[in-house]
Amino acid sequence: MERCPCPCPCKYFLVEKCKYGDRCRYLHAWSWSTDFSLLTPLHGHHKAITAILLPSASDELISSSEDGTLKFWNCHTGECISTRNFDSEIGCIMSDGPWLFVGLRNSIKVYNFENNTQFTLLGPAGLVYALAAHHDMLFAGTQGVLALQGTIDATGQSVLCYSVNDHTVRLYNLPSFERRGRIFAKKEVRALQTGPSALFFTGDGTGDLKVWKWSTDKGCNMQC
Repeated sequence: MERCPCPCPCKYFLVEKCKYGDRCRYLHAWSWSTDFSLLTPLHGHHKAITAILLPSASDELISSSEDGTLKFWNCHTGECISTRNFDSEIGCIMSDGPWLFVGLRNSIKVYNFENNTQFTLLGPAGLVYALAAHHDMLFAGTQGVLALQGTIDATGQSVLCYSVNDHTVRLYNLPSFERRGRIFAKKEVRALQTGPSALFFTGDGTGDLKVWKWSTDKGCNMQC
C-alpha cells in the first residue's frame, strides 16, 4: 500500500486498533518531525493530565490529573516517587519559588516546601483551570483553555508549542513562525512543559505523559 505523503496519523493507530499494521498508508507514530523524538512515556495517571511542572533547582517532575492525583517523578529514573490524593479533580498546578499551588474545585491548595506548611484558599467558583503569580499576587481562572508553552530547542532557537482541539500540538519557530512539526495524541493535550537539556513534556486526555527531546540537527522545513 502506497504511503500517504502528508503527515496524517492513522486514526486507528492512535486508538491501537489499526488492522493494517506496517502496511497502513498513514503514519504510525506519535510525532512527525526530524527535530525531536519521544524519549519515554511516564505511566501512572488514569484520566486526563491537566498540568506538568518542573520546578527550578529540583530533580522532580510534578504532574496533575483529573483522577484527583498529584504525582512526583524522579527526573533521572522516570520513577513515580510519591502521590498525593485529593477529593476533587485537579484543574491545574503552578509553582513559584518554594510554593506549590493546586487548582481544585472551588478552592486552591497551597504548599510551602521550605517550611512544610500548607493551607487552603477559598473563593473560586468552579474548577480552577489556570493559575498565575505576578508581583506577589495570585490569579486564578475557572474557564478552561488548551495549553500554550514557549520553549528553546537544542540550538537555542525559541519555539512556540500550542495544543488545539484536533488532538495535536503544533510547534513553530519564533519570531518567524516557521513550522517545526506536530505531535499527535489520542485525545486533546491539556498540559505542556519545557525542561532542561532540550527536553519538553506533553500530557493528554487519556493520562499519557510523554517526554520529548530536541535533536541537535535541524531537519527540513515542514510544509504539509
